[in-house]
Amino acid sequence: GEGKGFTGIKAGEDRPGTLHWTCLDGLTGRVHSESRIKLTSSVAQILPLYGSHHHHGHVAGECRQTAAIMHGDDTVSVVPDTDRSAEVLEEAVASAKGGN
Repeated sequence: GEGKGFTGIKAGEDRPGTLHWTCLDGLTGRVHSESRIKLTSSVAQILPLYGSHHHHGHVAGECRQTAAIMHGDDTVSVVPDTDRSAEVLEEAVASAKGGN
């Protein structure tokens, strides 16, 4: 069967002002993808996001899980920084507003 994924986020651990994002296979520990993202503001909150059934993870190194990063300056970014993750965030916002 397909293994469960795990997304790890570590802010500032590598160097101040960076966020290290890693997507791992929960069964094997294999790294699907990872990146370091420059932060322009502190991380206030991390919100896990899960896309609908039509979003397929692990395609082209993508992870099933994504996360919205709420910054101290009231801006929002998403990890991984991909078009698919942006779509998942848009779905979550629409769902929260009662839309589809």
